[in-house]
Amino acid sequence: MPSAGSDASDAALDANWCVAGFVFDNQRNVAIAYLDGQAEEYWIEDGLDNHPFFQWPAKAWKQAQLRKLPGLQEGEDPGFPEDQLYSPPEDRPSQRKRITANQQERVFELTFAFTRVRVTEHRTASGGWEVKSRELVALKANPFWFGHDLYKPRLPEEGGPFTIGRVIHSSRGVGTVALIGGVAVYHRALREAEMRKLARIGIRGKGANRRWMLLQAPGMSRTPGGAGPLH
Repeated sequence: MPSAGSDASDAALDANWCVAGFVFDNQRNVAIAYLDGQAEEYWIEDGLDNHPFFQWPAKAWKQAQLRKLPGLQEGEDPGFPEDQLYSPPEDRPSQRKRITANQQERVFELTFAFTRVRVTEHRTASGGWEVKSRELVALKANPFWFGHDLYKPRLPEEGGPFTIGRVIHSSRGVGTVALIGGVAVYHRALREAEMRKLARIGIRGKGANRRWMLLQAPGMSRTPGGAGPLH
């Protein structure tokens, strides 16, 4: 994502505006992030267990795997909430790569729609193969599988938190230091073509001459973190 200093000139700001979009498709259970109308596929591989955000669905995936096995497994948390288990569809892999194989053990890396899993199989007494372990080696961050509905308060009077740039129930600090030129919220999941169309609004020129024509609206602030014409 392009960036400019808080003291940047108007011309520099015009050259660095971008359109960040987020779509939650409740029918497909996917959340998709867009930048300038493009949704780039993105996987978390290295440091997944310590990632500031994706470590949590990774841990929930592991608990979901252990919960499927009979009895209490090593590493299983019996108190882990059932509704927080992470179980994206893993019916049929799109890719199957053999890592190692011998007469008694074989290891494959299976790529599914939202996960990449290393599966270890052992030879049984009858000569067949059985799965001994499944290890999550990569998690798709975009699109991200999200098998829940949006938060709905018990009563309309209770409302629900809606923030941009930070999560108020877990942090009161500034999560995003940026200028926000405008915000739009839609009542349905926009399609890919619609996201591309939105990203082209206000752009003049091409290539190095590409500029955003953003008018300075009354009350618009250039304070980082507080941002645009939202009042």
